[in-house]
Amino acid sequence: MTDDIDRQQRWICSPPGRRASSDPHRAVLAEALREALRRGQLHLAYQPQVAFSSGAIVGVEALLRWHHPVHGEVSPSIFVPIAEEAGLIGPIGDWVLERACAAAAGWQRAGLPPVRMMINVSAWQLRDGRFAQRIGQVLARTGLQPRRLGLELTETALIGDTGDVAAQLARLRRLGVEIALDDFGTGHSSLTCLSRLPLDAVKIDRSLVPSVDSDALPITRAIIAMAHSLGLRVVAEGVETEGQLELLATNRCDVFQGYHFCAPVPAGPMEAMLRAGRRMPVLERRRTACTRTVLLVDDERWVLDRLRQQLPLRFGETIRIEAFDDPHAALARLRGPQVDIVVSDLLMPGVDGITVMNRAKELQPAAVRMMLLGPADLARIIEDERQVDVYRYLTKPWTGEQLLKHFDAALAQADRARAGQVLDETLLDEASRPGAETLELLDLEAAEPGITRVARGPMDEVVLPSQLMTLPGDLWTPEAARDAGPRWRSF
Repeated sequence: MTDDIDRQQRWICSPPGRRASSDPHRAVLAEALREALRRGQLHLAYQPQVAFSSGAIVGVEALLRWHHPVHGEVSPSIFVPIAEEAGLIGPIGDWVLERACAAAAGWQRAGLPPVRMMINVSAWQLRDGRFAQRIGQVLARTGLQPRRLGLELTETALIGDTGDVAAQLARLRRLGVEIALDDFGTGHSSLTCLSRLPLDAVKIDRSLVPSVDSDALPITRAIIAMAHSLGLRVVAEGVETEGQLELLATNRCDVFQGYHFCAPVPAGPMEAMLRAGRRMPVLERRRTACTRTVLLVDDERWVLDRLRQQLPLRFGETIRIEAFDDPHAALARLRGPQVDIVVSDLLMPGVDGITVMNRAKELQPAAVRMMLLGPADLARIIEDERQVDVYRYLTKPWTGEQLLKHFDAALAQADRARAGQVLDETLLDEASRPGAETLELLDLEAAEPGITRVARGPMDEVVLPSQLMTLPGDLWTPEAARDAGPRWRSF
């Protein structure tokens, strides 16, 4: 019995650094994997991705699993590298793509809540010049809408020339397919990937998901802020505790997945979960962290009423509207908590829109400012000697779709501004933290007050004591000083 267990462990756990052709155990595993593909022993599990703002399931990641009839479950970290070595990753990747898209298309036809199916893509697939074309063929064959498909690619798959890869990903994005960079923060060229590739989201590696006593929090906060400043969504994987969830929500992470909400499940239970509308309860502080504040200022009540009706229809609970028909009250509010967007009319009694905009710039510098103008107001703006700095002008009356497009852009700009502010604060906080040497000196000073003080001369030079304390065994001894001669005494 022990020999059987040992053989199974050797079969599954042979060193990953050895190629299948040179390692008999890995060669056996490669052949078994080839047989598993033929016999249908591979299957998919699905793990939901949940939005922090609403608690709803917005995505599902398809995870490849292999249950061997003798050896049981084989870890993907074992068989995926072997599949790459044995040239099987292409056929396996095609199988995953076809199966996952078929499942998502079935949920789409059943009228279930719209979710995006996220599929991991290998380096081999990305380097295939027909990759984008094959994705389009699978979408056409299964009937899945492109906007319901997402591809996750790892940074290691992008090492080398990314020009052809970027062109294929750009074609897929034009179709509506989402592109996400997986395991972000663990590679050596993440910033290069963000600047060169057409991405929609980044996925924080589970090793950087912070806990209450973790040193990863400043790194995670910086990653979230940097991604948001580039207009990218942030997904955190491997969330297992309520504490991790709260820290991510506080730092405005967009989406999470992990055992805290649900373990990976087969297609049937996943469909039942979508059909039941399962969601995560959203605590008020978590909803507030994900909400952008929009300040509306206009002395005409009908304008405020229309905006309060139209904006929630598009943006729901992601915005909180504060409306003022008194500009003085609006100026008082600007001295309070953070505001993300300020929209003000130009002509109001007592205080006009230019004054509101300039005060908003002073009191809420990160806020996006937009001004409502009537048919003849633009001429007044041009002729006014005061300078006004606004993001966009909105005409009155407006068409609904035109207004919403302006607010889409303004909210994206507000997210980038807030993210830049958070990133600056994070970097400043890290720069002000004492280093290891400073902490050691502080410990010494606490243990023996005065020990770290250094005497300095008139030119701020360090003044050495005339006598140095020595201990038995020290290299510096009075005898060694005498033997050193005049050059040491002159020092």
